[in-house]
Amino acid sequence: MFSQLNDTLAKWTFWWSLDSMTGPSGEKWLDWLHRLSGKLPPYYGFACSVDEYEAKHKVVKADDMGSSVRMAGVSTADFQRFLPGIYWLTIFGKDLTSHFDPELRSLPGARRVRIPPSQVSVLLDSPVVPESMAERLHAETRIAEILGAQYFFDRARAEGEYALVPELARAMRESASG
Repeated sequence: MFSQLNDTLAKWTFWWSLDSMTGPSGEKWLDWLHRLSGKLPPYYGFACSVDEYEAKHKVVKADDMGSSVRMAGVSTADFQRFLPGIYWLTIFGKDLTSHFDPELRSLPGARRVRIPPSQVSVLLDSPVVPESMAERLHAETRIAEILGAQYFFDRARAEGEYALVPELARAMRESASG
């Protein structure tokens, strides 16, 4: 799905079978995604299972009238204030790579993949569907803390103080001003 979020920002959503993320087909998929990101550079991107996405963003509120479900930390307005998080695969565009380097060079439990000319993806050293979602979320939180927790949404501190990475804020302002 391709969605134009505002005059200068678009969101692309791809859906794959989780089976295709294992073995040689998984490496082919990652290679394709990295090549696509090199040709059509994103500000930021991520890949994860639906279970991981819901564990990070799903908020259920119950009252006498029933319950409501919403996703927190992933709206267009939120992206103007902070990044949605660290995931099984997180792609840092040029401006984010510029800000977070050298921290991106040695993150625990993850490998760094350079995407020419100036992007990086961080891939966790565990399968797309983890054995323990709690351990996955903990690993992602640790990486966010190393990079600067204020830049990444965390449902555990949903009302916390957040900041947009200065280089990304500048790039988005420049894009909007044309």
